[in-house]
Amino acid sequence: MADAAEVRAFDGVRLLVARAMAASPSFDLDQSNFREVAAVCSRLEGWPLAIELAASQLRSLTPAQLLETLDDRLALRSKDPATIARHTSLRAVIGWSWELCEPAARTLWQRASPFADGFDLDAARHVCSDERLPSEEIWRVLDSLVSNSILVATRGPSSLRFRFLETVRQFGREQLDLSAERLHYDRRHRDYFRSMTADAARAWDTAEQTASIRKIRAEKANITRALGWSLATPGEEEAGLEIAAHLRYHWAIDGSIRDGRRWLERALDATTSDAGMRPTALWVLAWVTILQGDAGACSAALDEARELALARDDRIASTRAQVLRATASLWVGDAQDAVTSLRSALEFFRGAGDAGALLFTSMMLILALAEAGSAEEADSVATEALSVSGRSGELWGRAQSLWALGYCRWLAGDLDAAHTLVESSLNLRLDFDQTGTALKLETLVWVAASRREYERAATLLGGVQQLWKRLGTSISAFGIHFARHAHECEEALRLTMSAAKFDSRVAAGRALHVEELIDYALGKALANGAPDERNLTPRENEVSRLVGEGFSTVEIAERLTLSVRTVEGHLTHALAKLGFRSRTQLALWAAKRSAANRGM
Repeated sequence: MADAAEVRAFDGVRLLVARAMAASPSFDLDQSNFREVAAVCSRLEGWPLAIELAASQLRSLTPAQLLETLDDRLALRSKDPATIARHTSLRAVIGWSWELCEPAARTLWQRASPFADGFDLDAARHVCSDERLPSEEIWRVLDSLVSNSILVATRGPSSLRFRFLETVRQFGREQLDLSAERLHYDRRHRDYFRSMTADAARAWDTAEQTASIRKIRAEKANITRALGWSLATPGEEEAGLEIAAHLRYHWAIDGSIRDGRRWLERALDATTSDAGMRPTALWVLAWVTILQGDAGACSAALDEARELALARDDRIASTRAQVLRATASLWVGDAQDAVTSLRSALEFFRGAGDAGALLFTSMMLILALAEAGSAEEADSVATEALSVSGRSGELWGRAQSLWALGYCRWLAGDLDAAHTLVESSLNLRLDFDQTGTALKLETLVWVAASRREYERAATLLGGVQQLWKRLGTSISAFGIHFARHAHECEEALRLTMSAAKFDSRVAAGRALHVEELIDYALGKALANGAPDERNLTPRENEVSRLVGEGFSTVEIAERLTLSVRTVEGHLTHALAKLGFRSRTQLALWAAKRSAANRGM
């Protein structure tokens, strides 16, 4: 190679130079060192990880010294350095990096190897520190590992996150094995994430609800590893059962129904009836299986849960099982039996002060009362639930109560109220509430069809069908009432639209990302759409027309025999759907549309 400029054209060389300059700003590629730099990259066969690890050593070595040291290292790994396999080359460089690390960095490297898909400073301090590696030293050692390219640091929403590339992690794991401390640090890793899942379960009915379940999401790989390790390690199985039970809301609500069932069944199979969390795990399994529409598995889990709860005089566990048994009754059509049982459970949870259980029971009771035709009592239950939710600061129970009450209003034929309630529920934007989001969108399909917004209903239908598929269940799993509504709605849409139009709208809905689908359900026009009255409901069109004719809100309310607040709601929805920011924009648009319709 002729000069440094020619060498710099290679990707591996550019990477090494960039990383070397980051480690030592005075470094540069020039005519005095380009041959050695090129030779280093050649020895490492262009592997980015190996190059990064080697480049970090250019803080203290010249390129010639680096090449000499590297050649010595690789020669130990093979009798024929010219034909060294890539894997051997990489492991040689990783081993060399290990030898160059200070003792504290080696210790942290091996102790952090149980982490899957990264960790933060708090996790490192809890899992890896002791008298040999004090907690206050962890940050300095992490920084040194990042500086030497052993760890990669990325900024998360609230803190830095550290991650090994897999080959580097595996090397640390091997060193942990050699230290005879593997079991100790695997258990510490498991205990840290077991504690996290327990905290998330406790925080469910508090203002920390959203933050706690998002943390579970972020640490899903570590939690899954801790769960799997517990169930595969003799003597640790009950801890695995605890983790599986603590993840109840993640399994049932956050789009992990299939995973939840698999882990719960495995954990229950691995433990005995003496396990302390067994009744809770059985209740969670019943919840997951009923969401899949598997009534047999749900009933079997509830039978065992009730038997264990009664034997232990555990009223909380037995009443939770009672709620799910009532849910099963409702879903096979016995609304009155469900109402009676759910009323009893709600009374118990009021006395127990269990806000989370009270809110879940309230949701189910509202749905049962809706089917039983007791709308007035449903209003009362919803009012109490919303009050409890407001005091606790949680959001999921609030969203579910609004949705259930909206469903009740739809059954009663109050379409505007149904639309407003379900839309308010969806507008809380609980990204972890994937099951609930699907139910809300499904209900909005029925409301839209009842309001003769057929194209809108078909678009929403396509989107929600795709969402159910991703969740591993369907609306039919939620009982005969919901299954019938869904079937009748789809049949009505097919009868009122041409096959081509129906298929087109359903396909458009299926193509939407879930956030786009929610935006559309909340009134936002589909991408690239100009303001279009077809996005508006008949009432919103009527209100918009009157705005264009110069009527005030009070005058529109009097003219349409509506409350001022209802008119303001229709105006808000019309503005959002058409993409306008002011009433003036809406008035001008409506006036132009009226003129065009009159042929002016």
